[in-house]
Amino acid sequence: MAGKLILLGEQPSEYKLGAFTTLGRHPDNTIQVLDRIVSKEHARVTLGPGGRYILRDVGSFNGTFVNGERLRAEHVLTNGDQV
Repeated sequence: MAGKLILLGEQPSEYKLGAFTTLGRHPDNTIQVLDRIVSKEHARVTLGPGGRYILRDVGSFNGTFVNGERLRAEHVLTNGDQV
């Protein structure tokens, strides 16, 4: 099953997740997030074994949170996770 990420805001935006998806403020990211608390290179999502998506912070200044908890290493994403 293909994964998707929905960015909430004034205009929600939906993105399909690929095998390697980067998130951050810089336009070179797969998904550009224009928010001052987001680092230029903030996080990445990779497709892991069994078709599961894995979220990793890539050294962002403010950290990455999943369901209100700060990400320490990596997190296997499940349907409904809030990042």
